[in-house]
Parts: sequence; structure tokens; C-alpha cells
Amino acid sequence: MALQWLLLLSVICSTLLLVDVTHSSAQGVRKAYIVYMGDKPKNEVPLSPLHLNMLQDVVDSSNIDDIEHEALLLHSYKRSFNGFAAMLTEQEEQKMAGMDGVVSVFPSKQKSDSFSDVGFGPPPKKWKGKCQGNGNFTCNNKIIGAQYYRASRSFEDEIESPRDIAGHGTHCASTAAGNLVNDDALGPLSVPASQVGLEENSNIYKYIKSTRNPTATIWKSEEVNDVLAPYVPYYSSRGPNPAIPNVLKPDLAAPGSYILAAYSPSDGGKLAGYNFDTGTSMACPHATL
Repeated sequence: MALQWLLLLSVICSTLLLVDVTHSSAQGVRKAYIVYMGDKPKNEVPLSPLHLNMLQDVVDSSNIDDIEHEALLLHSYKRSFNGFAAMLTEQEEQKMAGMDGVVSVFPSKQKSDSFSDVGFGPPPKKWKGKCQGNGNFTCNNKIIGAQYYRASRSFEDEIESPRDIAGHGTHCASTAAGNLVNDDALGPLSVPASQVGLEENSNIYKYIKSTRNPTATIWKSEEVNDVLAPYVPYYSSRGPNPAIPNVLKPDLAAPGSYILAAYSPSDGGKLAGYNFDTGTSMACPHATL
């Protein structure tokens, strides 16, 4: 009987030890978190040193030097809001959330519904691509591969990761391979919506004030024969130029004006994760040579 109790006690102790080790291992895994600190300061103070000091306060410095602290700081946001991205454990994330000046701390992950993998199966077995995450980017069944290009020199405010910090890459990727999104909206506007100029806006306000029950109808778009459509925008290359004789007349035209697609919320002033953008990059998802 005593032997049975001894064996049972040994099993319990082993189980507790295993749970503790597993818990400690999970606590020690570092993941990318966004530390949001509200609006950016009005005075032009350098934020990166402040963010690094905060990181040093929550990270166990017994086995990490200053160089490794800098490696844990993935990016400092300083254009549209005050905050930073860092590699933290769960315990460090909890300590960071309790610091003065910190509004919230949340995991860094894909936010736009355009890249949701709901309804997608796993990548095909023959898929040979890779997800070059570098700690702050994760793929899913929709984004099955991502890499970044490292130039011969570094650029200001750039990070070595597929993660988009400017909105440009997100917009192009969403145009090329984004999902259909339910209940979408452009800021406070429900889709469909009409955009009007200042004069039309003034007339609409006059009408609203002139009746107790103002109503409006958005008609479906109509196809109109117009000799000017399609046309090449003024900012595009129209063909041979005496100043640049090696530029030939293009044989391919693609829509690149005022394209609506997903956008990185980190770029200030954009509405609800979506934005209209214009340029050659916006045309590339529609046509290639």
C-alpha cells in the first residue's frame, strides 16, 4: 500500500513538474506585440530612445545586453501616433501594459479582412514558398508566403520584414489578391456612397433644410459612350519624349487611378483600413507583360 502511495505521489510530482516546465516555456516564448501610447507628442522629441528605455525596464536584463535590447525593438511609430513594436514574452507584455503612458498592448498580426483565411484550406503540398517573418509577421492559409527584399543600403524608417508600414504594399496586394469583404465601409460612409464637390454639397444642404423628410437615391452606374474614355492620365508616360528618347510608346494600358483597396492603418489619416490610391503600382495588379 505504501509503495502504491509512493508511486502515485511520484506521478503527481512529475505531472506538476511537467506542467510547470511547459508553462515556463510558454511564458518565455517571444512574440511581436504593438505597444500603443496614444497620440504622438506635440513637441518634436525623439521617441526611439524612450521606447528602448521602456523595453529595458520590462525585459530581464540578467542575460541580455544592450545590443539584444535594440534587436527586440522592431519599430518605433512616430508619424501618426506614439508607440512601438517589440518582441515580448507574456509576462513582459503584462508588465508593459501596466506602465505609465501605455494605453494598450496587443499582438501584432494581419488586421485587414482582405487577408483573412476564413474558408481557405491549407497550402498545397507542392508549395515551395516560405514565410520570411523575422519575428513580426505571420502567414496564414490566405497569405501562404511572404518575403522582403533587402537592398544594398538601409532606408529611413524601414524594417527588414514583409510587414507594411506605409500602406503601399498592402494596397497593391489587396488589389491583386484580396478577399471580398462583408459590411465594408469607407470611414463613416456606408458603401455604396457618392462623392460630390463643394457646390453640390451646398445644394444638398439647402435641400435637406427645405423639407422635413429629405430623401436621396444613388443610381446604379451607367455605361456611356465617350471618345475620351479610356484615356491616359496626365501623370503617365504618353510615349517618345525628346528629353528621354529611350522611352517608347507603351503597348499596354491599365487602370491605375483612384483604386480602392486595403491600406495599412499605421499610415495616419486613412479611413477604416481602406484607401483610394493612384499610380503605376495600382495598375500593376491589373495587368503585367
